[in-house]
Amino acid sequence: MLQTGVDLTKALVYVGRSETRAQTESFSDARRFFNKPGRIHLIQVMLGEESAALLVDFERTLYRYGTDRNELYHCRMFGWQGIRWSILSIPARDEERAQNFLGLRGRMISKGARYDALTGGRQERFPFSGENFRLIRHEKGLFAVFK
Repeated sequence: MLQTGVDLTKALVYVGRSETRAQTESFSDARRFFNKPGRIHLIQVMLGEESAALLVDFERTLYRYGTDRNELYHCRMFGWQGIRWSILSIPARDEERAQNFLGLRGRMISKGARYDALTGGRQERFPFSGENFRLIRHEKGLFAVFK
């Protein structure tokens, strides 16, 4: 979805609004959105083309563009720790549907996974967190990203 033209050096979150258009918002605005009840937020580290393809497939399969269901789906991308991240926001009632979709692709949704970073000897918290956040990970284990 947001594969080109995304400047991850800026402290902004890129929000997919259609298959061809994105807008930016501040981290504060993103946090306000994430605090809305009734939604879950699926975090994915964007490593390679496979990660982007999964996002496109997720939307096309479960929240097809141009349908009423697409209005329920939000995709945000941002840079943190020099790495591109995505957060897919969906209704909480769709969690099982999302897990089934991801399971068919060798992924799973993990609650309570840690995704903080160790920078210069100190731990840095991921910019977004809470009970309604989940991590998309491979079924065969977590990936550690070393810089």
